[in-house]
Amino acid sequence: MPVALEVAQQFASGDGKEAVVCKGFLMAFQGHAGYDAIVSAAATIDVLVVMHPILRVHDKTCEDASVEARFAAEVRDTLRSLLRDGALWLQQSSGTLTHSVLKALSTVNIIAPPLRGYK
Repeated sequence: MPVALEVAQQFASGDGKEAVVCKGFLMAFQGHAGYDAIVSAAATIDVLVVMHPILRVHDKTCEDASVEARFAAEVRDTLRSLLRDGALWLQQSSGTLTHSVLKALSTVNIIAPPLRGYK
């Protein structure tokens, strides 16, 4: 993430179509709303990763309904732990995209506007 932001800042400092697109990208991710959007997107992806096994099972023709029920119960329990019980924010979930994004956000200054060279 920090590299992508640096590249976007370099392109935004120029002229032309790329500069306009990069300025818009950088402006969309500043301030509290930008922080919320990035972290929400990461958490949503983490939820979809957890749900992936049940979606794959559902896509296949499966004669044994207990297999689907077992997967559904595992996914339900994992989602309950991550979302309702807040495990997504704890150290035990450090391998999630949400944690990676939070770590990346702590190393770059994209929260406090204005960004370097912008008004």
